[in-house]
Amino acid sequence: MHKKFFVLAVLVLSLPLVTHGTSATNNQSSVLNDQVSCENSVVNPFRSNVTVSCTDAYLIAMTSGLPDHNYGPTQFAVRDQHFNLRFKLNPQPAQKTTATSLGLISLAVNGVAIFNGSTARAWNNNRNWEENAFKAEVNLDSCNGHPEPMMGTYHYHAFSSCVLKEVAGKHSQILGMSFDGFPIYGPSGYVKADGTGEVRLMKSSYRLKQGNRPSPPSGPGGVYDGTYVQDYEYVAGLGDLDECNGHFGVTPEYPKGIYHYHATIEANGTPAFPYVLGCYRGTPDNLRPGR
Repeated sequence: MHKKFFVLAVLVLSLPLVTHGTSATNNQSSVLNDQVSCENSVVNPFRSNVTVSCTDAYLIAMTSGLPDHNYGPTQFAVRDQHFNLRFKLNPQPAQKTTATSLGLISLAVNGVAIFNGSTARAWNNNRNWEENAFKAEVNLDSCNGHPEPMMGTYHYHAFSSCVLKEVAGKHSQILGMSFDGFPIYGPSGYVKADGTGEVRLMKSSYRLKQGNRPSPPSGPGGVYDGTYVQDYEYVAGLGDLDECNGHFGVTPEYPKGIYHYHATIEANGTPAFPYVLGCYRGTPDNLRPGR
């Protein structure tokens, strides 16, 4: 049952990266012709509430974006998004990574949007100091989600146990698909790339910086405590995953191996930065111009 209540803090997030109605997302309309049912060899992680078809190069997902679970409480309405998105069938790592932006960065298997860890607020309106959604008063529900106020886009900022239930000793299922076409798994994975050995929580390679932030006017000052996403730094080899929060290896759905992301959590179940994607390892689709 959807509950509503009024709160003091208001989060203003960017517009979602899709259009409404039947029109397609940016740079997408040219691939929406000649859609057919996907071949059996195509990995389709989406649930029955997501309509899926294929072209030669893309899997097309159409969905309302409405959550298939209880959510809230929230003071903002959750609205149908009419998502119409494409995902490469043969994604490849790019020569350079691409930063994620505000708004939709991937789609969960239940058709719900996934955002990055930032809010639309920043210190002194300086996007070099973006507020962290898990530190700011953004009223995330128990599913690690909430609707943004302008378009009513319900979205997750991290792994959601409302989407996937972890099974001890088992590799996580696919949580969603990134806009570069690579799959996003839940927090658990094989320790070894060939799929042998133990299964455990994949560890992020990000940590809080030491010391204090720059003082105004260069920065907000204060200790690096996670209030801003820029409070974190990537340290190669610190954990299991790269700067995009992914790695190459065998998964249950890809026995020959594939680059894939993990939505990372701590041992106590709290989300671990960068939460889902630290960046795009491949070239993303479905993006709007600019930030």
